[in-house]
Amino acid sequence: MTSFDNRTCLDKIGLGLGQRVADHAMRKGELHLVCRVGDVNIGYCYIRKNACSSFKRLFLDMGEKTYRKEEWPRKIDYMIANQMMRSANASDCDRIIFVYRDPVERIISLFKNKFIQRKGHEDIFRNYRDLTGAAPEQATFRHFVLDYLRPDFRSLDLHLLPQSWHLKRHFYTDAIPMGNLHARMIEIVGQEIADRYFSKPTNTTQQSRAVDMTNCIEIPANKLAAVYESSVAMPANNSFLDPEIRTRLEALYADDFHMISVIETAG
Repeated sequence: MTSFDNRTCLDKIGLGLGQRVADHAMRKGELHLVCRVGDVNIGYCYIRKNACSSFKRLFLDMGEKTYRKEEWPRKIDYMIANQMMRSANASDCDRIIFVYRDPVERIISLFKNKFIQRKGHEDIFRNYRDLTGAAPEQATFRHFVLDYLRPDFRSLDLHLLPQSWHLKRHFYTDAIPMGNLHARMIEIVGQEIADRYFSKPTNTTQQSRAVDMTNCIEIPANKLAAVYESSVAMPANNSFLDPEIRTRLEALYADDFHMISVIETAG
């Protein structure tokens, strides 16, 4: 088990209010949920594109109040209304967990899911259009990275926030690499529940057939979408990368790379 302490010196000496005010202004640490799974009360940091679909299924099924789609068309609205982790109940959690992944892979996965598959893409398309003045359907991955992404994350769609920005100033008992999620969840909730919710990816991006695609980085999203629709083939991650793009992503998400280095060095 690898833990991660995201508290600052202010938090540790009881002066964390100023830190929380600053974090709120930066949109940091906003979405944490709590749910009892068997005998374990789990606090969970909801980080978009980090196996959140699997946790969403688990929390909807295990929630104290029955989820009904006709009442809650958007599942996340039900969770916010009924399962938000407040400061008052954080201390009641047996485990407080978050899932992390390679920052570059995460952004590529987001582009595939929102711009090629177009799953829940409406908000990010609107944000892309507002910030760039360009049609999101025509976006290439190069344009997405170089012209849309920017250091002022507050101006971007929530899916683009760094992973580290999702964290509250908590001591997390479990910092879990996404590639080891199933095994770690066996330790937390047991074999049966872990197998049911975490044995295979929920997101269809990870279920598609990956193929090497020459010059993919310059191909508009609508043309990549046409290929996907006809063959269920998705460009492999390395097809989206060249030195310029990798350098740009590593600079933008430097805080995430630092966080992961701290976690894995300690582990």
